[in-house]
Amino acid sequence: MQKKQIIELSVLATGLLWATSLFAQCPTLVWSDEFDGTSVNEANWGYQIGGSGWGNNESQYYRPENATVSDGTLKITAKQEEFGGMQYTSTRMRSINKADFIYGRFEARIKMSYGRGIWPAFWMMPTDDVYGGWPRSGEIDIMENLGHERDKTHGTIHYGLNGHNYVGNSFRLFGGKKFSDDFHVFAVEKEPNEIRWYVDDILYMVQTPDTIAPEFWPFEERYHFILNLAVGGNWPGYPDETTTFPQVLEVDYVRVYDMSSPSINGERNLPAEASGKVYHVSNAPEGSTFSWSVPEGATITSGRHTDSITVDWGLTGGEVKAYISNACGRQQKTIEVYVAEPVYYDFSLENFDDTTNVTVASMNGTLTEIANPDTSGVNGSALCGEYVRNGGSQYDTLVYDTASIQDASDYANGTRKFTIDVYTTAPPGSSILLQLEDNRVAGGNNYPAGRHSRYEVFTTVQNAWERLEIPFLDRPDGNTGDTAVNRLVILFQANSFSGDTWIFDNLDSYTTALPPAPTAPGNLTAVAEDGTRVNLSWTDLANNESGFEIERAEDGANFSRIAMTAADVTDYADSGLTPATTYTYRIRAYNAGGNSAYTATAEAVTVSSTTMHVSNVVIGVRRADRGLRYGLARITVLDNFGSPVSNATVSGDFSGDFTGSGSGVTDANGVVIISTESIAGGKVTHNFCVNDVTHDSLSYEASDNVMNCYDGKLTKTIRGFP
Repeated sequence: MQKKQIIELSVLATGLLWATSLFAQCPTLVWSDEFDGTSVNEANWGYQIGGSGWGNNESQYYRPENATVSDGTLKITAKQEEFGGMQYTSTRMRSINKADFIYGRFEARIKMSYGRGIWPAFWMMPTDDVYGGWPRSGEIDIMENLGHERDKTHGTIHYGLNGHNYVGNSFRLFGGKKFSDDFHVFAVEKEPNEIRWYVDDILYMVQTPDTIAPEFWPFEERYHFILNLAVGGNWPGYPDETTTFPQVLEVDYVRVYDMSSPSINGERNLPAEASGKVYHVSNAPEGSTFSWSVPEGATITSGRHTDSITVDWGLTGGEVKAYISNACGRQQKTIEVYVAEPVYYDFSLENFDDTTNVTVASMNGTLTEIANPDTSGVNGSALCGEYVRNGGSQYDTLVYDTASIQDASDYANGTRKFTIDVYTTAPPGSSILLQLEDNRVAGGNNYPAGRHSRYEVFTTVQNAWERLEIPFLDRPDGNTGDTAVNRLVILFQANSFSGDTWIFDNLDSYTTALPPAPTAPGNLTAVAEDGTRVNLSWTDLANNESGFEIERAEDGANFSRIAMTAADVTDYADSGLTPATTYTYRIRAYNAGGNSAYTATAEAVTVSSTTMHVSNVVIGVRRADRGLRYGLARITVLDNFGSPVSNATVSGDFSGDFTGSGSGVTDANGVVIISTESIAGGKVTHNFCVNDVTHDSLSYEASDNVMNCYDGKLTKTIRGFP
């Protein structure tokens, strides 16, 4: 009775939970089920019973008998047994009108079941359906797992007043770890206009009304918990010969706190030698102090005693640990980072600027080649593809035929990887699914036949480019041969009715194997544009280079590197050269596998300068005896290419407090300082005008002068004058 009273009080207080948390320093537990008894506490949970397929063509019959409590955990067991006309039994239990909450932190510690066709979930549904039936009043999936993805869990929201929409993201374990091996804590924190998802206090997704705009945000009402273990269905697929029974979803506890808990976030899946990666502690109480540790081979470059550090990585990953001390005690938050084996560019399937390795076979939406909307960052290509999704197609497909996938097992086992650049109006957390097929077997109504493998990634930004690696998801049809793939299918936001625009580019293949050294470029030409600049161009004869190395010699023999260019650059301007000089060039391509041979050399002779002019006149003084001074003028002479002219004779006249003429010869910097013979004392003023400039080979063009005279008022000693 007392426990029921506590539950009722917490339910009545849910509307105030977040408001009171504003004044609290430490999270307070307001409701929980620790599963410490010998049976399910029906003051907390009721059951949904039946075998109707539950809107997803599922194969189980839900009944209470498959939920048991022992040794401190709830166990929901899926069994292979016929009951109620279905092939399997399981349990679906919920807390509706017993534990309903608007805001707070909702978490459960769970050990997964596993196997193809096994689908455990910890999720929340609206208690009151204020805006209408599903999906109008929303759905919050805290944790869903497809049993054949033993290292991955999904978090999602479902919504839509005029059709079903959803956004979500996934969280992966690395290093061979599986969610069925041990318990993990799955949580969401829900506050006004924001929901955050966590696994083991690692933040991996945030959703707000802005991310789904202009769709309606229905998530500010009461929600209750659901725990269930489904078998089969449209999304996870159905059990096969690899699936074993019984399967058990084990829950240690379900808890609700009145406020958020400190968490850690940052990139967890990195390329080798990634640098500048930020790891951050959120929601720490005021007055917290921080310290950090990183694994061997990684270096903290800034922020060691703050709530945010920057890390440079080497070739191995490991645990980043944050130690937080405050009035609530001392906590450790850990995020495990996986550093991938180095990968190298293999080839491009579709990049819109070059010859394609795919052919469009069909599409539900509209594909148009357009100019890149933003060439300043991730993707500098000139052209890209704009795909406008068909909002009336739940499984909109962009289908390509290709002969480039020689052995699809390379992608399934990770020795080759797909990457894509994406710029989309879709909210962060939207799915990109890539499917490899044998089009001689795969048909519109025979899934999964002919589907060799699937690859899935989720976006993290909106209306900005990002480069994404598309990791392996599953093998729908193990009977499709590795060398039989001849079709590639892209599904943007599968299983939705979104009409978002997806701009994409650089759908590329990368490999973990060192590539062969590239073929040497050809047709190198060198053309002098003027006295200080030579324009180079060449032909790219390789398809696997990382870039080009440009070398120059002034004697035709002793070359040195002057520049490195990107792989898509086949021209270069060499500037800052000396007029009337012969320069010799050669170029080679390079990649991680080595360097190509050099091109044949190309020569260019910079143009001789013909004229000169005065670019600057500055006046000053230098000390003589007893408060007297000499007048000075500093003159700079440049040629018609803007280079300094040496050995030019400059003459001119002083006026003001100093009179007389003077002359001098420019040095290697094109500068001459001319001094008066007369001296003056006190507060002096003077000026200087150039009369003539002479040189053995250059003519003086006074009309090109930037300035000819300096009219001084009050002068003073200027640094640099003798």
